Amino acid sequence: MRLLFFVAVASSIVQAQPLNWDVFTYSVPIGWQRSVQGGSVELREIDGPRFCQIGLIKSVAGTGDAQQDFYKDWATLVAKPYRAPNRQPSPGQDIGNWRALFATVNATLPPTGNFDVTMHTYSAPSQVATVLLLGNHVGCSPHFREFLANLRLANGPGNVSLPPQMMGTADGQADIRSANIEDWRVEIQAEGVRFTRGNIIAFQFYNVPLDDRLRSGDTGLNFWNLIVPRSYRVLSQTPLEEESFSYSKNYAVTGQVADKAGRRYAAFLSTEIADGIGTPFLSIAPDEGSLRNAFPNAESLRRMRRFNYFPVSRAELAGRWTSSFSSAAETYYVSTGNFAGLAVASANVDFNFSANGTYTLDVQAVTGRIGNLNVGRERRQGTFEVEGNTLILRRSNGEVEVFNCGLLALRGGKALRIVNRKYATDRWDLLRAK
Repeated sequence: MRLLFFVAVASSIVQAQPLNWDVFTYSVPIGWQRSVQGGSVELREIDGPRFCQIGLIKSVAGTGDAQQDFYKDWATLVAKPYRAPNRQPSPGQDIGNWRALFATVNATLPPTGNFDVTMHTYSAPSQVATVLLLGNHVGCSPHFREFLANLRLANGPGNVSLPPQMMGTADGQADIRSANIEDWRVEIQAEGVRFTRGNIIAFQFYNVPLDDRLRSGDTGLNFWNLIVPRSYRVLSQTPLEEESFSYSKNYAVTGQVADKAGRRYAAFLSTEIADGIGTPFLSIAPDEGSLRNAFPNAESLRRMRRFNYFPVSRAELAGRWTSSFSSAAETYYVSTGNFAGLAVASANVDFNFSANGTYTLDVQAVTGRIGNLNVGRERRQGTFEVEGNTLILRRSNGEVEVFNCGLLALRGGKALRIVNRKYATDRWDLLRAK
């Protein structure tokens, strides 16, 4: 039974750390309770009548259609147990090749009372995995956001290989600027990444800070006027209804444009706004029918970003790549409300790939509360092989690790993404050290 109900049961307090269950890799919010009940994992925080709860539902065979998967699970997991009406799903934050859809409804059940239920489904070609979020106060939202941002899904049976495979490259080639990715030709250009397939063009522009000029008035039209006239003469423009997603907003404009030779095209600009940054996606086609067939909605255009993932050669990999992050959160005792300390976590990863085929990896991590911090350090070393989108690390202790790897075009350079094929949480996004 793939059901989840709110129940208050005794279970141990679990600290935030990566855990694996079914296809999920997740972290338990600090201070929350965790229990495993057959077909689900339940995480909860209870403070008198206030509660937040996250449920991971064991994956099952999917239909191959993300919307059908969503409606099937909504009927079973939300509509029936919580007596909730049907909801039209919205696109969520995809995880790898798992397509995400979500919807929210308000429910009332005795003795729990009134609370919100949000269901996220993640669909792969032959699987569907589901997450339920339940809460009756606004304090749940930051926990839910952080949990979903760190959620990872394994590359289960029947899934498309993650990430998509590219054409191999000669070992000595450096500064790769173009590749064939599935049936798209992808090129790095000065203002972003260009995708071409037949007579269809899509362009992912590099991130644009959202300043007062872009905020003032119609944000979607402001981005249109900033970007489109650079290359085309605008013949018409129509803002579309704003689309809202999990943790971002989307602005869309459609119109007719002409190039310098007078040839007319249909154009669609979708700009995603998150954390004060705009990411514009422009698509161009000879006519509106061709455009809609290639990109039926803004989400289908945004999914093109997964093709910004170029092959890696030894020559371009050679050098030092680093990544670091840090976070801090005030914690309080649930029973008293008293301040329990500042919880911090930070890590620094430093890869050094030599031209002779050897590498070193230095990792340093700090976790805990102020006044009681734990510091960990580790060094790995050995030899490496890289070709196309495969990186093999042979550690000096004999262990062999195989990774998917790729270069992501950024303004002013590239980032290196490395994902362990066996353990999806073993992943890094690294920048070349100056």
